[in-house]
Amino acid sequence: MLATLYESFWKAEYWLPPGYTWADLEDSDDITYPHPKDLLAVVPLTFVLLVIRYGSERIIGLPLSRAMGVRDPRRIKATPNPILESFFQTQNKKPEKDDLSHLASQCSLSVRQIQCWFRRRRNQERPLMSKKFSESCWRFLFYSTSFLDGLFVFYNETWFGKPETVWDGYPKQPLQPAIYWWYLLELSFYFSLLLTLSYDVKRKDFKEQVVHHFVAVTLILFSYSANFVHIGALVLLLHDVSDIFMEVKNDVRSDTEEQDTSDEQLEMRQQKSGKLRSNDAIDIRARGGLKASPACH
Repeated sequence: MLATLYESFWKAEYWLPPGYTWADLEDSDDITYPHPKDLLAVVPLTFVLLVIRYGSERIIGLPLSRAMGVRDPRRIKATPNPILESFFQTQNKKPEKDDLSHLASQCSLSVRQIQCWFRRRRNQERPLMSKKFSESCWRFLFYSTSFLDGLFVFYNETWFGKPETVWDGYPKQPLQPAIYWWYLLELSFYFSLLLTLSYDVKRKDFKEQVVHHFVAVTLILFSYSANFVHIGALVLLLHDVSDIFMEVKNDVRSDTEEQDTSDEQLEMRQQKSGKLRSNDAIDIRARGGLKASPACH
């Protein structure tokens, strides 16, 4: 059954123009054509890129983030509370007014203290600014390098200077080794992004990113298998240069922290320094309705 499916999937009429078969694309002594099996090399190259990325983010990304003034904010951890933690993990990370009142009665805390706990707990889950910057830096470096490499590889190709000739001779368009490795690098990069999705910073367009990566991998695989390499290379080149500007535009400091109110900050600083007098605490609580409790400290 698998053999039948395999043969059906690779039928020449699905992949090649009428009148051509896979036999027409067999390699000769001096001519090489794309073959799907060539892309198996993507497996080791993907892991090589992951290692390069790891080093790049730490050797280039982190020092550059500090040099550009990207600082990780000081975060106050929410005091462990099983009831609030369970609600946070299973129901809602930003409870509604009724939920706040219910949780306050369950924990014997004020509504304001519950709000404070959830605010700090949400901040704990926010990615560090330096991490976001380092990831964007890696993608920027890859897209820039890939784009420049592509220009170098394609510069002397006739179809690069004259796009109207991109289909000349199709499907019997020989594959140049440099183009093969450039294609392989692009495919390995998108595979590496898919492998690290669960570890990377989840941006607001996370779902769109997942779809984008899967579509990119599918199109690269298809264009190589059907020998759409010339037109595919032009599309990937334009894609890379646009992503360079997308990464530059991506403001890593847009994800701002949720700050405590001035009264909460004042009480916390005074308690930490041991200078909070009873009448100060009473005055703060009277102004903000805040009752001292470990939930907010």
